[in-house]
Amino acid sequence: MKRIIAIIISSIMLMGCDTQTFNFVVNLVSNYEYDIKQTGDFEESQKVTKAEFDLLLIDLDLPDDAEIKKVSIESIGLAFTPDAQNEATSIISTGVYEDDSNGKFNIFENCEAEIPATSGEVVEVSGCLNQAGVDALTDKFWGFITDTDDEDFTVYFSGTTEPGNAFVSSKISVRIKGNIVLENEVEVPFFMGKQ
Repeated sequence: MKRIIAIIISSIMLMGCDTQTFNFVVNLVSNYEYDIKQTGDFEESQKVTKAEFDLLLIDLDLPDDAEIKKVSIESIGLAFTPDAQNEATSIISTGVYEDDSNGKFNIFENCEAEIPATSGEVVEVSGCLNQAGVDALTDKFWGFITDTDDEDFTVYFSGTTEPGNAFVSSKISVRIKGNIVLENEVEVPFFMGKQ
């Protein structure tokens, strides 16, 4: 019986293969980490270079012959890692994207987020998003991924603690989750048919 199955499989494989085009979705997570240790208002910034962003892409191991069809940002959240000195219960924060060519855009604005007791927990800021800023950052990701843009950009993170006189002591990451849609040709056996 095993011999008959092997003969059938070999016969099917000898029939050849067909090249078909498939779309693949790859998840991209980009983190911008700030170490906030102060009372009341804070403002930090982080510059991102094309080379640094490329390191994220290397980890994704995208096929060289794939065509990038779409880049999108699916969610933005804040990941907290408070330490024992933290007194603040929440923060009200704003995230800003800036580069020299496109200007400055709020990504999210005046977003209140409770500082969770569990380190690493992500608080979504979906209710505070500014679509123009999200679109500008999406365009920047597109340019970096497709190698059509190599200009550095900066992510600013500012806000204040709640209550206002509380000492915040936490690493806070602005965590941006996105998708890259790739189109790639793949050889498949004839018997699979058209997709």
